[in-house]
Amino acid sequence: MIKYHCKKCNMEIEQSTCSVCGERAQIQSRLFWCKHCNIPTYDEVCPICGQTGTYFTSDARPVFPEERLLLEILLEKPLEFINDSVWNGTGNRYYINGKRIPFSIANLRKYSVSAIIEQLNRYKLDNSYEAFERYIGLWVQANSKHYSYVTTEAKQYITGISQSYILQFF
Repeated sequence: MIKYHCKKCNMEIEQSTCSVCGERAQIQSRLFWCKHCNIPTYDEVCPICGQTGTYFTSDARPVFPEERLLLEILLEKPLEFINDSVWNGTGNRYYINGKRIPFSIANLRKYSVSAIIEQLNRYKLDNSYEAFERYIGLWVQANSKHYSYVTTEAKQYITGISQSYILQFF
């Protein structure tokens, strides 16, 4: 779910431009975890299965299989999460199937780069995109309305701003 907040008026609004003062608002997103589909959604009720999700984080990115393998190696669990839904959320926190895992980027200095490269090379042929593609497909399906709305709203905002510049010069 995306909300906008106008700092000047100190209120939540539905669009990126405040209808009261005309200022650009700050975006505030909330993602929910659907346990049934095993993905984050912008809607509290999953658009795919209809189940109510739990608050997950304010922002998340999919973790590609190569990064997942690196994470697994750093956790000394190579290929353990190969079939799981893996995401990187706000604050560089990693989530496996909606649950935060104990891992800190700050601890990277303690690892041997050559040992990590050796393990990456050892496991890269066994790494797979199968689960990643399945979860990304579900994620796109569940959030397509959201992205369509955001895209339309952005285009309208850009058109409006560009029109004001055209009017100034002609």
